[in-house]
Amino acid sequence: MSRSITLIDELPARTRIRQALLAVLDNARRYAPQSTIRVEICAVGLTGVIRCSDTGPGLPAGMHEKVFERFWGR
Repeated sequence: MSRSITLIDELPARTRIRQALLAVLDNARRYAPQSTIRVEICAVGLTGVIRCSDTGPGLPAGMHEKVFERFWGR
């Protein structure tokens, strides 16, 4: 079985992906400083997937919806 992966070579898309990934990693560093951070990259069909996780304490109860508000911070 052969697979081909097409990389996005458009500068704005690469820049936005980089910004988003750095923001996620910075949040993990800032709010879970003693945790292990894991970054996984894979392809699902024709879609690239980046998965980030950490072993930090997580969000307080009731705060999960707020993380999608712009400029929200704990």
